[in-house]
Amino acid sequence: MVLHDADGFLTQLTRMLERSREKGAVYVTMKRCAFAPAAPAAAAARLSRARASRCAACPKASTMVAAKDHRRFMKSYANIMKAGATA
Repeated sequence: MVLHDADGFLTQLTRMLERSREKGAVYVTMKRCAFAPAAPAAAAARLSRARASRCAACPKASTMVAAKDHRRFMKSYANIMKAGATA
């Protein structure tokens, strides 16, 4: 799992949706996080080491969005998910 900035995460999500269009699935999980400003990098490193052995073939991406950027991120995220949705 790689910790991206918000724009990098959205780009990676778009790529995952494009690859899974014919066959496959993309699962998205959102969690609220209350880390101190210096803690996210250390926490992400622990999580990536723990999850690295789970599924080497499954691409994973992660990001942390600040409260001030949340509204912009969610608008972009919603547009990507709508475009990637298939009936």
